Amino acid sequence: MTVKPPVFLGWDQPGLVSAVEYLDQRFGQSRAIDLRKVVIVVPASRAGRRLLELLIDRAQGTGRAFFPPDIITQGRLPERLYQPKRPFAEELVLELAWIKALRTCDAATVQAVFPVLPAESDLTTWLALGQTLSRLHRELAADALDFAAVAHRGATLKEFRETARWQSLAAIQSAYLRLLDDLELWDLQTARLVAIRQAECRTQSEIVLLAVADMNRAEQLMLDQVRDHVTSL
Repeated sequence: MTVKPPVFLGWDQPGLVSAVEYLDQRFGQSRAIDLRKVVIVVPASRAGRRLLELLIDRAQGTGRAFFPPDIITQGRLPERLYQPKRPFAEELVLELAWIKALRTCDAATVQAVFPVLPAESDLTTWLALGQTLSRLHRELAADALDFAAVAHRGATLKEFRETARWQSLAAIQSAYLRLLDDLELWDLQTARLVAIRQAECRTQSEIVLLAVADMNRAEQLMLDQVRDHVTSL
């Protein structure tokens, strides 16, 4: 696959204006600016709205037809690159699944992570534990890791003393995923990791990253699988 070099827009005018000029030069035609097969990734919705306004002005000012691109924010990009196999679970469902995983795993496994557990009736504290595990799961997945991967890598480090704890976390995470499987639901972060590991990312569109400078490891790995379709402005 071809790695496209980044395109530098320069400092002589606002970046969105330069981006419109680039898009017109690359995709514009004598009678139309046709961006129907283009996905433009912007850092925020406001930038996307302004970009669309400028593109419309460009087309109207030159008397051409305009076919708009698909403009999305960075957070929506990953799910454009693979086909989810199941519906995604809502955040509350995920947190409740973490809680049930904690309650159903054996005591020694759970106590390696949380030595003192709340009373069965203390729903507020249980929910806080579920939120903690969900947040940790999400943060590691952004770096294309799960709990088992941390345990495995940690075991190779001489000074690492938390292998047993991470192995317990991995067991809890496995129980959590089995619960979602039973519900025929999918965890968003795990779906992305599976897409990366099984090389499932595909696209027929041209993807243009517009001033997207802070991509996490998982997003980078997904884009790498379609890199011949990606241009970074």
